[in-house]
Amino acid sequence: MIVHTKDGRAIRVAVDASEVASIEFVSGGEAPAARNISGAWYSDDTAEVTNNKFSYSQVGNRITAQGSFSYQGRVCRWNGTGTINGDEVEYSVNYHGTHPAGNAADGKQVLTLSPDGMTLTGTWYNKGGQSGRITPIKRR
Repeated sequence: MIVHTKDGRAIRVAVDASEVASIEFVSGGEAPAARNISGAWYSDDTAEVTNNKFSYSQVGNRITAQGSFSYQGRVCRWNGTGTINGDEVEYSVNYHGTHPAGNAADGKQVLTLSPDGMTLTGTWYNKGGQSGRITPIKRR
């Protein structure tokens, strides 16, 4: 069986009759194509955050993210870069001086793409040590 690592390398795994495994790197093995999350996304409003919008563009497994939302009556804007590996999405979040918490709000988001490709579910983290759940949904 050939397995692909998160960094795209191909590995051949074999188990013989005595259940001894052998592993070898396979040259020229191609990782499966990254799932594409490009487009407009949104998440439902909460008591504190409304009008939460996301936009992703993707080349290969590299993504560029940007978004905006309203928090405490202020529109907050951010951007970031990251990767998608299989169903796992991770990117930085850097605010444009619009968040009430300032740079302490900068951080990252770590998300998992649903099998149908329409929902990302995961957690946001900031430099202030806070985190929370987030569920972007792809606009149709």
